[in-house]
Amino acid sequence: MKINITIYPKFLFLLILTYSISSCKRYSNEETVMPIEEKNTITKLEVHTILNLKVNLANYSEPNKYSISIPDYYQANTTEYNKGQIDLKYGKLNCVAKEKTIVVELESALTGYTHLAKEEVSIIKESNPNLLTVEDIKKDLKTNDSQQEPIYYEDANSIIYGEEIQVICFGYDSVLKSYLVYQAEITGYGEDLTPKERLNLAIHMLKNGKNIFKKEYKNTPFNSWEQYVANTSTAEINFITKPYSNINKEIKAFLNCNENVSIPNSSANLYRVNLAMNETYLNFLDAIKSKNVINFNLPDAIHENFESTFFDYETNNKYTLNQIENVDVVKISSAEYETESAKLICHIEYQGKNFYIISKDVSQFTKDFYIKMFNYYSKNKTLGIPS
Repeated sequence: MKINITIYPKFLFLLILTYSISSCKRYSNEETVMPIEEKNTITKLEVHTILNLKVNLANYSEPNKYSISIPDYYQANTTEYNKGQIDLKYGKLNCVAKEKTIVVELESALTGYTHLAKEEVSIIKESNPNLLTVEDIKKDLKTNDSQQEPIYYEDANSIIYGEEIQVICFGYDSVLKSYLVYQAEITGYGEDLTPKERLNLAIHMLKNGKNIFKKEYKNTPFNSWEQYVANTSTAEINFITKPYSNINKEIKAFLNCNENVSIPNSSANLYRVNLAMNETYLNFLDAIKSKNVINFNLPDAIHENFESTFFDYETNNKYTLNQIENVDVVKISSAEYETESAKLICHIEYQGKNFYIISKDVSQFTKDFYIKMFNYYSKNKTLGIPS
């Protein structure tokens, strides 16, 4: 039986209009359903590839106590525990009876402490360099029902294991006669990762563990956003870039002149400015370059909007400028309050309209990362890298 369906032009128009509006919502309540990934193994090739990725290191040390190498965008905090203050055990290496145990908590300036993973290094005095083995550590890996924890990878001095994904990597410092034990576990937002992403992050943490023992290394700057993406875990890149995923919608459809939206989980905002505001900002940059800020005239009509968008204008402040492609690094020093701050200001032009991503509280640890990230977005209107 043949069924004839007639769609009248007016109904068709309404149908298309309804679909168009629903597909262009500013905020969507729909959840993205990800396909279930069964990725519960790690290959030697994956480990070899990630362990050899580019990373710049920095030394973190205290004379006669410890010396470790950590990623140069990491911060560290040290706590010393006296005998009986810490219940920590790795195989036959038990800290309870030790006079002192030093624990260095590590924090990525990109993702923050425990946002994806918790990482720390324990420095434990021990005269026997052969006391700790992976086999002894494995004997302690039991679940609540006395079953063996899953083990995804192991070698002579490290192991990746557990339903929650943990990493242990250790070595012996013969000069200080101490064991250095790196331990990491996936926490916070990391618990929502797919199995593949979790294991990828675990191998990157293993790389951090292996690197703490390095004494000699050569640091070279990252030359592009693409290089940062290629050498950073998938989880970290997604954690950082996800808050920026709605920028295209704001630029193309929603943001009106002199409006702004905050970018979630970041210190950045997206602004759209009118031509007068844009011209005033460019003139101010020229005044910084010519060291003539004191004579700069900020029009009364836009004074308030200018300061709420870019920064406070005070003739007594000292402003310095470093322009890197589409990103302006503006450093502001206040003699009156003895403070210093810096902002990254990235210009984005779309169909003759002017937008700015402005990030405050710029950290020395992450400045280059965000400069390259913002420049890439400004040129490509995406943070994704073509495969």
